[in-house]
Amino acid sequence: MPEPGTVIERGQIRVESGRVTHAGAEVAARHPGEPVHEFPGCVLIPGLVNCHTHLELTALRGAGRGLPFAAWIQLVTREIAAHDREFWMESARQGARECLAGGVTSLADYSTHGVSSAAIAETGMRGVVFQECFFPDPRAGLAAMLEGLGRGVRSLEELAGEDVRVGVSCHAAYNAARPALKAVVQEFGDYPRSIHAAESPAEDRYIREGRGEIAEAHRERGIPVEARRMSPVEYLDNAAYWRPGTLAVHLTQASRGDFAILKARGVSAAFCPVSNAALGAGVAGIAAARRAGLTCGFGTDSAISSERLDMFEEMRFALLASRVRNDPLAPSDVFAMATAEGAAAAGIEGAGVLTPGARADAVAVRLPRPPADSTVVDRLVMQASSGDVRAVYVAGRLEVSQIP
Repeated sequence: MPEPGTVIERGQIRVESGRVTHAGAEVAARHPGEPVHEFPGCVLIPGLVNCHTHLELTALRGAGRGLPFAAWIQLVTREIAAHDREFWMESARQGARECLAGGVTSLADYSTHGVSSAAIAETGMRGVVFQECFFPDPRAGLAAMLEGLGRGVRSLEELAGEDVRVGVSCHAAYNAARPALKAVVQEFGDYPRSIHAAESPAEDRYIREGRGEIAEAHRERGIPVEARRMSPVEYLDNAAYWRPGTLAVHLTQASRGDFAILKARGVSAAFCPVSNAALGAGVAGIAAARRAGLTCGFGTDSAISSERLDMFEEMRFALLASRVRNDPLAPSDVFAMATAEGAAAAGIEGAGVLTPGARADAVAVRLPRPPADSTVVDRLVMQASSGDVRAVYVAGRLEVSQIP
């Protein structure tokens, strides 16, 4: 499958200098004498694109399992302050290796400690890492926040290889006071931008009404809370945070009106259906977002919430959850979001395809014998998992081989 929507029986690709030169049937026959790698019983697909990860948090897998969203966020905040830089570096490496072994070759990662770009570069994967910042109290001084954000950005840039870009992200609408949003836009305007938005009912209630679990937690810390009388998407729009290319993450509470705003601003979307279910955050209207014209991808989120960094699981869960909403996605929709469309959403040029000229990021996936009426894409989405990955090539190099 060189690209979504195209299936070539007994297909082959030819790779030279890390790029695809040919894709089709009988390619090897036209280039006699060149070495051939064969994967019987497998389908060769483009490297998957994970549009939202927190690799540095991998070692905290499952922490807070079963907690409601607001309590879970407080636990994560405490854990983030409890470990040193070496812990986060090794945790990021663990997450990067897990993603790669599951067929991911490009990703958008979110860093708190400024180290995950090194882990990504070490695997050969490509993508973008967003340095996060937190600023819930509008009365606090901005200088320290901006200094910390700049320090994290510089650390990521120093550790990143040539295939990893660095961006910035105010973490979420509920812990990014308006002065912080405006300062980040002004001081880091040339960097790629992202944010968690409309992730949970707790966030929506906090922004709209100034009430609920998040509001109570802020008041306990002496942070002033204000009812904004608007959605989180509208709040960020009023703060001029949205611009073309911004990646909005989660959006479980987003309405059709919110999607219209995001489309008008040129914003893309990353959905994390497994994480959202684990935290009881809701089921995003992915089909509605795509109808509104948003470019969309999937993310596994962190191993704290989803516990498995498995993009096949994200595809299948998104499709099944869309049926619960009575607004179903097709297998071809979710496969596109995990490959070429996801790459466009995250701004990773040329990823998610195996067409001539593209970087040779390819994954061999074992598939069971097909039912008579199922397509290759049906089987990939409904039956495959990261455990079915048999080989992963990054820029033409065999980085993962799991052939029994």
